[in-house]
Amino acid sequence: MNQRSSLIYSLFFLLLTAVLVSCDKDKDVATPKPNILVGRWDLYQTSGGFAGNTMEIAAGTSQLEFTADSTVRFYDKGKLVDTRQYSVRASTSPADGTPAQMIFYIVPGARYSPQHLEVSNDQLILTDDMADGYVHRYRRIK
Repeated sequence: MNQRSSLIYSLFFLLLTAVLVSCDKDKDVATPKPNILVGRWDLYQTSGGFAGNTMEIAAGTSQLEFTADSTVRFYDKGKLVDTRQYSVRASTSPADGTPAQMIFYIVPGARYSPQHLEVSNDQLILTDDMADGYVHRYRRIK
């Protein structure tokens, strides 16, 4: 009986080792810190589209304001034009399947394409997740 128990334990250990070795690390990017977006951002440049144009945007023309309660406010020339909820999470790009930090806008009854999200120091880059999409570059102002 002792040899049989030893054999069972050895087989169990071998199986467990094989399972652990065969597991791959998750390739998703880390979920960003929730407060990294909080503040007001001023759009200063857009580029992309079918023609690949780059446009410099005058200060104060278009702004986003992210709050800690997952609300984003859209401003056009200082006037509030839209408010909606958002969610930021590590995901994969629907367009090409690569790991990315994505921002999803939550609007009941509507579907918006998520955007790739990059925050570095006081710069926010939102990239449309589609062919011929735009790259929107913002500077933190508050």
